[in-house]
Amino acid sequence: MTEQINISESDAPTDENIVLAIRNLRKYFSVDGGVFLKRKIADIKAVDGVSFDLYKGETLGVVGESGCGKSTLAKAITFLDKPSAGQVWFNGEDLRLKSGRELRSVAKDMTLVFQDPAASLDPRYTVMQSILEPLEIHGLVSEKEKYSIVRDLLIRVGLSPHHAYRYPHELSGGQQQRVGIARALTLQPKVIILDEPVSALDVSVQASIINLLVKLQDELGFSYIFIAHDLSVVKKVSHRLMVLYLGKTMELGTIDDLFDNPLHPYTKALMSAIPIPDPTVKVDRIMLKGEVPTPINPPAGCRFCTRCMYVRQLCFLQEPILQEIKTSHFVACHFAKEIDAGTHVPTEELADYENPAK
Repeated sequence: MTEQINISESDAPTDENIVLAIRNLRKYFSVDGGVFLKRKIADIKAVDGVSFDLYKGETLGVVGESGCGKSTLAKAITFLDKPSAGQVWFNGEDLRLKSGRELRSVAKDMTLVFQDPAASLDPRYTVMQSILEPLEIHGLVSEKEKYSIVRDLLIRVGLSPHHAYRYPHELSGGQQQRVGIARALTLQPKVIILDEPVSALDVSVQASIINLLVKLQDELGFSYIFIAHDLSVVKKVSHRLMVLYLGKTMELGTIDDLFDNPLHPYTKALMSAIPIPDPTVKVDRIMLKGEVPTPINPPAGCRFCTRCMYVRQLCFLQEPILQEIKTSHFVACHFAKEIDAGTHVPTEELADYENPAK
């Protein structure tokens, strides 16, 4: 059975500016085995104990390699995939204690924009039908208001009113994503979770979508969780940044702190991979060794210990906690303070620190 976490009222956020609070959130997927009698043999720990707060009017960027749990985290927060354990506090209420009917009413205030705009739009629906669907589900639109609502939303996201009568296949990728954003805005949500909203678009289209998101946040004041691979995009739109690795939070802090002084070795490697648009500038790239461990059987200690340049034996034996190293700068590393002070040097050979638990 999946490990459960005790729910306590003391975990509720006390700051009224916090619109969404995630506490020790976990999402496991069972792995079944056996030829004739299927039985559970293991868990895929896609998200394994993630915690953070999202403030009103804030954008929290979430980055990490493919398979680190970013999209699963988004679906768990919105209950598209019900969390295995943990707490999701929204507007001061724990959503895990709510029924399906009650969660549907919460969906008006927290929406999700998917990575693939074409796949997220029903090919049988016109743009107008797609945008109006959330309003019709909640019974919030009359026949007289339909066209004016769609027209205003299309104009707000940079499209023309005549796009309302087109089908998804008649739109470009950028236009499809704008329709997805317009649909997310129909219910005037407090939180929008964007799951790599620009990764499938051309660079020029990416810029227009990013500028649109920034403009809409300034005008309407809602909060974003912005999931992406491209760190340069995340830097432009986010106020804070959370780095995930194998379902765990490695580092969390303001954009300036993480870009100017990353403390976790994994964050350092990610930052070193950002391309510099100047061929005369030489950058010391950090080449990570080894492969990402399986989420079915992750390392017993630090999740990153098999690839870390600063690894020591303690890393294999004890899992580091996410601790505040500086003001609002949290790092899950045993040696974060030493790395920050420059007294903890990289290990020359990872082979010298093979897992002592083997």
